[in-house]
Amino acid sequence: MRLPQDMLAKANIELPSMEAGWRPADFPSVLAAANKHQLACIGGQFQFRGTIGTAEMYWLSADSSPKTEKESWETYAARANAEVMAGFEEIVRETDFLREARKWIH
Repeated sequence: MRLPQDMLAKANIELPSMEAGWRPADFPSVLAAANKHQLACIGGQFQFRGTIGTAEMYWLSADSSPKTEKESWETYAARANAEVMAGFEEIVRETDFLREARKWIH
């Protein structure tokens, strides 16, 4: 599946994997577009992307809980996106990303 253009407009596409990522400042509008298109975000991790590669902070993850059998897709998508947004906002509020980056050995 290809994401809608309004979600890809500010995406950073990593080659060759074609994995899409967004700057933290852009992510809320991308998640709002996912809601508009009734797409569910199951979550993800924060990354630093640069010329030497991608460094994923797998310990900083904003994820949703799985869809239940009784949930409609529309209900699930809205709930999942709300859970991811809450986790995203908490991580952004509580994390010093520069301090995290300084811990790495390149």
